[in-house]
Amino acid sequence: MKTIKYLLLTLVLVCSAISYSDSFAQVKTRESSQAFVGVGYSFVIFTNSDMTDSYPLFGSSGDFLKEVNFFGGTRVSRSFALEVSPSIIFSNAINNKGFYFPPKSTGPTHWDEQFFVPNTASFLSIPVNLKAKYYPFTKDMISQISNLYIGFEAGMAYVKEEFTNYIYADNTMSSFVGSRTDKNSFWKPDFGISVGFGSTAKFGYGFEASYRFISLEGDRKYPLTTSLAKDMNSVNLTAKLIFSFN
Repeated sequence: MKTIKYLLLTLVLVCSAISYSDSFAQVKTRESSQAFVGVGYSFVIFTNSDMTDSYPLFGSSGDFLKEVNFFGGTRVSRSFALEVSPSIIFSNAINNKGFYFPPKSTGPTHWDEQFFVPNTASFLSIPVNLKAKYYPFTKDMISQISNLYIGFEAGMAYVKEEFTNYIYADNTMSSFVGSRTDKNSFWKPDFGISVGFGSTAKFGYGFEASYRFISLEGDRKYPLTTSLAKDMNSVNLTAKLIFSFN
């Protein structure tokens, strides 16, 4: 037990020493513009119930929603940075709960609706954004708090979705009607706000919490989640690896 405690204490001291030495190396670099590139991985949590039902963070089928981020930009001054940030969000999770879908225009009842149960599903979204970061705590450049930022981003998101549904007369699923495959793709405006931390060492790391806004038509034109939901807004928790150079 004592050995484990000594190892943990040593690890903490080593990490503290590296962080402290990096902070000195960062001061001179951040006096001028500094370019950076990086990659990140996000946990995506949709806030719309229709999107969450279809694409949960962890699906019962073993699949889950994934987002990989790529970014590159420049720290133009102590307080501001600009970056281009494309991402890839994808999932093959299956929602076995099913949903009613009208083959014709209907009212709020299910009189001529049928019950659709996804058998296979595919979801892909590619947001491409321009992002601005503001660093409010840059008076003391040695302090790690100087790496905290607030971000604002805007761009466009490509969305593609495909379902193969089993169709039943109602949700008892006692009367099988058939199956059909539907797919749709479109572009939508994409906006986001974020708070995060990003090391400016040559090989650094970062963490970010963000909220993404993407509105949808919600026109029920297709038996697809992106046609039923009003938005695909999401909370995103991201870990990043950052490579900086002058």
